[in-house]
Amino acid sequence: MEKKIGFAVLGALLVISMALASCSSNTTTTTTSQPTTPPTTTQPTTTTTQPTSQPTTTTTTTNEENNLTVTLTKLDGTKITKTIEKPEYGGTITMGWATAPVGFDQTTTIFLSETTGAQTGDVLLDANWLYSAAGTNEYDFTLNLLPPVQLREGVLATSWDIPEAGHIIFHIRQGVDFQLNTNQAASKLVNGRQMDATDIAWTFSKLVFSSPKSWQSSYKTNCFHDTPANISATDKWTLDLKGDSIRTESILGVFGTGTWTVPHEVYDKYGDMSDWHNVVMTGPYMLNDYVSGSSATFIRNPNYWQKDPVTGMQLPYADEVKYLIIPDASTQLAAMRTGKIDQIQLGSIDTAKSLMTSNPELKYLEWTNTYPLAIFPLDNAKPFNDLNVRKALMMATDKNAIATNYFGGHAQVDNFPCPNVPYWSSVFTPLSQEPADIQSIYTYNVAGAKALLATAGYPTGFTCSVVCSQSEVDELTIVQAQWALIGVTLNLDVKDDTSYQTIAANKTYTSMLCFEWQSAPEIKVCSYTMPGDVRDYTKINDATMNNIANDVRGSFYPDETKQQQIIKTEELTWRATNVPWITLPTANQFTFWQPWLMNYAGQYTLGYCASMYSWPKYCWVDQDLKEESGH
Repeated sequence: MEKKIGFAVLGALLVISMALASCSSNTTTTTTSQPTTPPTTTQPTTTTTQPTSQPTTTTTTTNEENNLTVTLTKLDGTKITKTIEKPEYGGTITMGWATAPVGFDQTTTIFLSETTGAQTGDVLLDANWLYSAAGTNEYDFTLNLLPPVQLREGVLATSWDIPEAGHIIFHIRQGVDFQLNTNQAASKLVNGRQMDATDIAWTFSKLVFSSPKSWQSSYKTNCFHDTPANISATDKWTLDLKGDSIRTESILGVFGTGTWTVPHEVYDKYGDMSDWHNVVMTGPYMLNDYVSGSSATFIRNPNYWQKDPVTGMQLPYADEVKYLIIPDASTQLAAMRTGKIDQIQLGSIDTAKSLMTSNPELKYLEWTNTYPLAIFPLDNAKPFNDLNVRKALMMATDKNAIATNYFGGHAQVDNFPCPNVPYWSSVFTPLSQEPADIQSIYTYNVAGAKALLATAGYPTGFTCSVVCSQSEVDELTIVQAQWALIGVTLNLDVKDDTSYQTIAANKTYTSMLCFEWQSAPEIKVCSYTMPGDVRDYTKINDATMNNIANDVRGSFYPDETKQQQIIKTEELTWRATNVPWITLPTANQFTFWQPWLMNYAGQYTLGYCASMYSWPKYCWVDQDLKEESGH
């Protein structure tokens, strides 16, 4: 039995890659001078300006033609000097994907399933690549979350001000053009014109106020109060977002790192971008060809604006990025083994071990995933509206056995209500240090679970069903057998990927849903317990939790330290005590890449959602090494 790990939010995505950089020159020096101190946040009585320029980077070529010596500034202001291989321009980065993009338009697809946008689009802000392993090596870029404040940098925005809670003013970068692909009529329609704040305001307004299928539309009422004027461009280079006072972080996360900007002309003429030929954005690559169910090909945007913060060289490096859509796991593996694809994020621990043995030349990173599977029972449906039933199901779930026997020990068991990752070290509490009543809920105990069911009025158990996709079946089969020991019959209602995503989005299941829980960002956003949110899979509406959630969201600005205190003492305690869903172990992820994929160290995301898989522009292909390897 294979141990599968998936990303349901992205349609069971299994693979990613990247592209980075090269340039020439001999014994020349280029110096870019910028602020060297981390961003700071002042009190709400004054405007908060977050400097987002990249710190000082000095790049010097050495006497060796293929090396660069760079001097970089770390977060604490100290400088380091390192010699790196000089990036090369050209070549193709080939990425394998388990599923095809569900669509190409943010306005018509389900929660970022238009995965091509990672290459074609730009966000307002994300994490600064300078701090990656390619630079100062202070951040691993594996956490899908609004980056820590000191790492945030502007992309389409150069900086932003927060004059008061919920009100953010973004200062938009000048000199950024929409892509001009002469092979596409839609792109020629836009004609490579300059992007400005009116384009961003138009995009955000369309997504929020007139695109009910977009995930941004859930912020129409609870953030922007059904008022289109709250999203506006006050001039060509200033974007003004006025949201609810408790939504400061949501605005930065969802609209700062979670949304791409598009030109209105395409929508005016074609209605939307659901046809891949009509995709026009500002990103490093242009979608140049798509073969349904087979491949997507992106070509370098020759007018892209960004430079590498480590080398100072123009991005992107690779001439082409290609997605190969390979649903079959064995075919994916064969493609990686034979060098047909350059990077793969595996969905199977067994496969990872096999690859380590068969291809020792491959590089890999094992890292903590923050998307564990969870079983979401409808809070308003019997028997799940009884807390004792939810406690019993949790108590009957042997997470240690699943982690050991199914994932071979490559999994995190102590993952609810908070994942054990560096970002959350200040709020994470090991289960062994929790109060006895909480420890008992999350400790496997068949007899205790039976007693709780009897108390709830189900002494012989009950029958229920869970909607899932094929990728969850193996793990759920184990849960099925465990719950049977307390008399609970769990039927698996397996759906195809498209139906599964649609049912999850519309919440048309009648019992339970198995879906991946975004544990890291969820702690701050509280979306899974927010009535009406697209991710409120339990349809819960608890007054106490609603108040706590408001406190968490509202405390982000101006003091993120205060927010963490509320999360630790109130939010996580409520979650642990009330068991809103049954969380399964968090399987570790394995990212493998070919030795010729340079400047890569297993990175996953530069920020939240739309910033996932957006780093190919920073990587490059050592074409000589690839050829020497017989590929």
